[in-house]
Amino acid sequence: MKKLYLFLFGISMLQVRAQKLQSIYQNTQLFVKLGATQNNLYNHGLFNQQLGGLEMGAHLQTKWSEKFYTHVGLSYVRKGSAREVIYTNFVGEKVLSYTENVYLHYVQLPIIFNYKHTFSGPSYLLAGAGAYGAYLFSAWVNPQHEYLNHEQAKGYNNWDMGGILNITYGYKKLAVYGQYQSGILNVSNEGGLNNSYLLGIAYRIK
Repeated sequence: MKKLYLFLFGISMLQVRAQKLQSIYQNTQLFVKLGATQNNLYNHGLFNQQLGGLEMGAHLQTKWSEKFYTHVGLSYVRKGSAREVIYTNFVGEKVLSYTENVYLHYVQLPIIFNYKHTFSGPSYLLAGAGAYGAYLFSAWVNPQHEYLNHEQAKGYNNWDMGGILNITYGYKKLAVYGQYQSGILNVSNEGGLNNSYLLGIAYRIK
């Protein structure tokens, strides 16, 4: 009889777990997204000028309560920065200058916790904060066009992470989002933190 009770208890626990998973699935929506970035490597001596980039990927938006939502995603992000390179002669006169860009290509995983405000009709506003982790898989330095990958890029670190501030306005299946991302790890051996502004659009496909 004791074994029967344990068996029935195990079955009931599995049913409860299945119901929770089904509830999470029913309250989760899938978005694809595409956006533009402005990024710099915050370092007064290294690539401190803004450089445009691209973000594309997808995220899951999960409803946990009427006001609390999370975003978990995976995306490709091109970051980087620029600086002016100046050559001078022996008396300090400028003889040559050009802009040097570094393009950093990341696979990025963001996790954001949002508070939702619903307007009249199908429109809503999400505001929240979270964190990201990113892996650098290649870098381009221009105008030298020196190709670097994660095995050869000795001057750039493979991993980055930081914080995110997010705001999203949604209407039916469309959403427009803006983010500020601030890195906490030096992405260059010379120093430099990723600082990014993102603006993009997302479309719900589930």
